[in-house]
Amino acid sequence: MPTVVAPIISFRWHQEYRSRPDAQVSKSGTNQFHGSGYEYNRNENWDARDFFADPTLRKNPYNYNDFGGSVGGPIVKGKLFFFSDIERITNHGETVNHGVTVPNALFRSGDLGTLCTGNGFTFSSGVCTNTAFQIYDPVSHNPIPNNDIAACGGCSPTSVASANFLALWPSGGTPVGIGTNVMTINPPYHNTDTLVNPRVDLNLSQSDHIFGAFHYDYYNAFYNNTILGPAGVGIGRGRQYASTVGWTHTISPTTLNEFRFGVSHHLGDRMPSGVGFTSPALLGIPAIPDCLSSIPDTANGTKCGTPGVSVNGYGGFSNSGMLYEPSTGLHFSDSLSKLMGKHSLKVGFQADHYSIDNYQPNGVTGNFLFNNGQATNSTGAGGGVGGNAFASYLFGRPSKTSSFQGQSVFVSSRAWSYAFFVQDDIKLTPKLTLNAGLRWQYDQSFHEIHHGDAFFDPCAVLYSGKSASCVPHWDQFGVNAPDSRRRWPAWT
Repeated sequence: MPTVVAPIISFRWHQEYRSRPDAQVSKSGTNQFHGSGYEYNRNENWDARDFFADPTLRKNPYNYNDFGGSVGGPIVKGKLFFFSDIERITNHGETVNHGVTVPNALFRSGDLGTLCTGNGFTFSSGVCTNTAFQIYDPVSHNPIPNNDIAACGGCSPTSVASANFLALWPSGGTPVGIGTNVMTINPPYHNTDTLVNPRVDLNLSQSDHIFGAFHYDYYNAFYNNTILGPAGVGIGRGRQYASTVGWTHTISPTTLNEFRFGVSHHLGDRMPSGVGFTSPALLGIPAIPDCLSSIPDTANGTKCGTPGVSVNGYGGFSNSGMLYEPSTGLHFSDSLSKLMGKHSLKVGFQADHYSIDNYQPNGVTGNFLFNNGQATNSTGAGGGVGGNAFASYLFGRPSKTSSFQGQSVFVSSRAWSYAFFVQDDIKLTPKLTLNAGLRWQYDQSFHEIHHGDAFFDPCAVLYSGKSASCVPHWDQFGVNAPDSRRRWPAWT
């Protein structure tokens, strides 16, 4: 596949480059204009059918397109040059999701009578003759007449949140069991990636050369989970740029000085499905707070995504955590090179500053698991009989709620790194060169500017010197302390 590639320079483990064997640099223009262009395409018309796909159905839509080009040349001949390349990648289509089990129309309406009759039994005075297939009220533990939750006037009310989520749940398909249909869902996705790399070079004089280079990369992705439509759309984004300015000064035929300054920025942006469209609160689930209002795509923190739901016997809907992390780096370096007989000496220093602002509440929308245990005749003394996971779901009685993790502020970490190095390439013979060098580097520990870093003190006397009366505890409570971020949400 044709691509625009910058040249690679091998440095043979020089101490200047933190023991890295290679580094990548951008390309400069010349006194002649040069350019290139390319396009690469794949689509479902040219691809073979998935081996496991249904041959009676059309192939899933798929289109991958990668195109771009480069151009370079003189602005002022012999003095000022430019070079730039651009690449654009688009990738969209649908994935194949076979065998997704969903509740059928009767179960969705609240009529679970076939749980009894479909297993070969009958109702006597509204109660299944085999109580293993009987539904019970989760509060009174009385049997639901004919397993028809919708028609039971004196029963506990069904869940508003469950009804709201049921409207998002895919429906249809073909019967495969009692209360269950199976269907194929083809969630769509759409990804784009744009890269641009311009550079300008200036020959200021015979002794001085200055350049400036810029790199930009923006990735944008939208994808669906089991839920189709906006409630199931997740977002993945990445935006990064890097700029470098360099000045090379020739002091003498054997002495050279190089200065570099660079700024880089990276944004990690991963949003859960349903962000910007709904939230647990809008679906009727209390106690889950909004996410941070400054996070994009969340409607000022009020629409942070669709909660994860799993009902035993049916295909579940899981949701991911949220990540929004802008980071910035600064780089300063200067080096002096000297040729002395068989020796090629180089000394220099580097300084780097790192700035990372992290917002990453995992499980920001909560995840809920439903099984049959909440719709049995059990009063708590034992497991009970009967029940059904979908009945528990309709009543809004989860068997398990995963921990919710929120975050009220960014975790803002900062650090410096400093290094000094000396390198000597000694040409022992025309065919043998010895590379020798020494590097000293100090990497500062990251510190959180709001004093929000937390750590756990287990009070181990042997290691911490604490007294025997010490109680294990968290120090420096803040946005990193688990007990200040975890809650247990409820489904109603």
